Amino acid sequence: LLRLLEDADEKTRANAAGAIGNLVRNSADLCGVMVREGALRALHHLVDSRRPRSDVDVDALDRFVADSSVKIALFSLGNLAV
Repeated sequence: LLRLLEDADEKTRANAAGAIGNLVRNSADLCGVMVREGALRALHHLVDSRRPRSDVDVDALDRFVADSSVKIALFSLGNLAV
């Protein structure tokens, strides 16, 4: 799942992020395992790698906001934080 967070396909990234979020939401044991295996770092990297580097590039910002993998990664990060 962690490798799929870096896939070129947005839907694949979104599905991987969602699966991680569901796993950690439904199992405290899996939450610890996922953190130890790098899920927190990988989800953060997904969001950061999609983030526009310039705040004047409106098109890049629009793509970032519309990217479903970013939205789901942020949701999954929230599940890890609980």
